[in-house]
Amino acid sequence: MPFRVPRPAPLHAVLTAAALAVTGCSGGGGTPATAPASARPSAPPLTTTQLRDTTFRKGEVPQMWEVDGMGVSERKSETGGRTFPPATVQACQTMNEISAGRRATAVVYQILNWKEQIFPGGTTLAAYEDGAAERAFRELKESLGSCRTYDDWGYVGRIHCEVVPEPAPQAGDEAISYRQLSPAAGELSKERNEQFIVVRTGNVLVTFTVLDVGQAPSFPPELVTKQVERLRDAQRR
Repeated sequence: MPFRVPRPAPLHAVLTAAALAVTGCSGGGGTPATAPASARPSAPPLTTTQLRDTTFRKGEVPQMWEVDGMGVSERKSETGGRTFPPATVQACQTMNEISAGRRATAVVYQILNWKEQIFPGGTTLAAYEDGAAERAFRELKESLGSCRTYDDWGYVGRIHCEVVPEPAPQAGDEAISYRQLSPAAGELSKERNEQFIVVRTGNVLVTFTVLDVGQAPSFPPELVTKQVERLRDAQRR
């Protein structure tokens, strides 16, 4: 996903932020698994257009810089770009793939450029065939139970990552929360701390992420609630 700092910032801050953005865990190496087909007739999964319609709009997030398109993008083909080796622990690779929506039928991303932080947060909305989201969430939960440390790869090389589960919010049908910790790159000799909240509502998984260095950020709970409710309502139409 692209990294943007929408407000003017010193060049060294932009470069440091960019370096940190590409040196985190969950790099997504390896080959994504194919989403399992549904074994029984069911309603079709939400489309990319329907997922887009549930994203945050202008005027709804006062703590966010508003930009054209509100930071929304669709999943692009992974062919032709640079690839990296998979994570050194299979459970961690699986965890990263599912939280990034790589097994879903349709995926929409939204970058949230916070006014009070240089590092952006984001959401990944991933729609699945009937029953597949529940299976994916179960596999994600099992993988999180087995993943504690691993090495991943990014544009600056090999990165050591620590995974720390934490209490999940009361949201959707089921939810999990964890943090990925890794050394920060560039001029900041501090810890890179990224929170992941993954919520299943019906046949959609939504991942919320927020990043900081030297402290533990938390994704705004009111935005989690708003996004999950919209995805729930979109599946009832």
